[in-house]
Amino acid sequence: MGSFSLLLILVLLNIVYIIGFLGAQALRKSRQHYFLGFNPGFLTISFREVKLTLGVYIPIIGLARIYCVDNSGRKHLFYPWQFSSTSVSKRLLLTYSGVLAMFVFGIILSTIAVYISKDQYIPKDEVIKYGIYPSHQAQTVGFLPGDKVIALNGKDYSDFAELVRPETILSEQTTYTVLRQGKELVLALPDVSKQSLQQHELFLTINSPFSVGNVLPESPAEKAGILSGDLILKVNGQSIKSFQEMNSHFESDDDGEVLLEIQRGNNSEQKLERIVTLSPPKKIGISINQMIEYKVRSYSFSESFKLGFPRFWSSIVVQFKIFGRMFGLLIGEERRTLSGPIDISAAFGSLNFSWFLSFTSIYIAFVISLNFLPLPKSALLEVMPLAYEAVKGKPLSYKSFRMIRRISIVLLSALIMWQLFSDIIKLL
Repeated sequence: MGSFSLLLILVLLNIVYIIGFLGAQALRKSRQHYFLGFNPGFLTISFREVKLTLGVYIPIIGLARIYCVDNSGRKHLFYPWQFSSTSVSKRLLLTYSGVLAMFVFGIILSTIAVYISKDQYIPKDEVIKYGIYPSHQAQTVGFLPGDKVIALNGKDYSDFAELVRPETILSEQTTYTVLRQGKELVLALPDVSKQSLQQHELFLTINSPFSVGNVLPESPAEKAGILSGDLILKVNGQSIKSFQEMNSHFESDDDGEVLLEIQRGNNSEQKLERIVTLSPPKKIGISINQMIEYKVRSYSFSESFKLGFPRFWSSIVVQFKIFGRMFGLLIGEERRTLSGPIDISAAFGSLNFSWFLSFTSIYIAFVISLNFLPLPKSALLEVMPLAYEAVKGKPLSYKSFRMIRRISIVLLSALIMWQLFSDIIKLL
């Protein structure tokens, strides 16, 4: 996901948040006039008793300014908890209006993403045909290359993605039933979820044959004369079946050179040998085409909603698990496995734009609700004055609120900087 796409997503979500906030103001029939952006104002829109004047609006965090307007001019936006004439329950709903808008937006997007996309997937038959290749973490659980996963949590499955989804890996009660040399075994994941987020590899992959896809210019593969479409059959005289198995041989190599046996094209008689010098990370500079038979399925709109909403909800569950760890709910050795957004995105792979936009809207809405990433206001922080008023029977002073907000910003900034620094260290 490129930086431009990420910026566009943040812009769209900022707009959705503000639409939700202003929509809630209109529904509560508030006589308010808002100014969005910077001078000059170009257009004034009225809905019920709410007026909105649009200026030079930059929908980016820190620049998305919104003000109240009265006879004396523009003023800083009042927080919902300051509307003392409104009941606490209505002010609570108003506080979360932007967050709710983003949640609804995420549900709609996830439904649309399922509906418009052709869902290409690896069927269970292919998993059984080739077996799996386990990551280092999966090997610690007991997986071996070639294991055939026949059930997930004691139930049948149809899509390989079900075996490696974040909510599956993060669950502490996930079990895999595998077929190994004619015997069925049940492998449980009691602790692997605490480690998987720090890995830059999928928990399980298909142990399938492959052909060479693209060959990078000036790469070791190009210098050795490897071409797109070649089949790599052996490494240092040992037969390999999958790309992961080839990489395993590369990692165990000592002298930095490997002898590859290659089949060129579909001619099984044309076999070549090439000596390849590995690059510093022990790679040869190729992409691959897995020789797997994918299937394609499409869904009706009602089916898309039924599938999109559970994926939406599972994303929220994943975030609860991740943020639970970020706040130190896991202690001791488990703290070493803590990962942030850089590491998480590397572990879970890339998403298309629709899914990434949907996931990000859910992610940021969740973050805002827990006083993270104000966009433009933080929901949980604004709930604190309402709770104080409900208990004490009198409003919290704005001076006290500002002090609480400053403390939270300092603590949040320190946490984010520490986590990003940790991710960067892991990448290096």
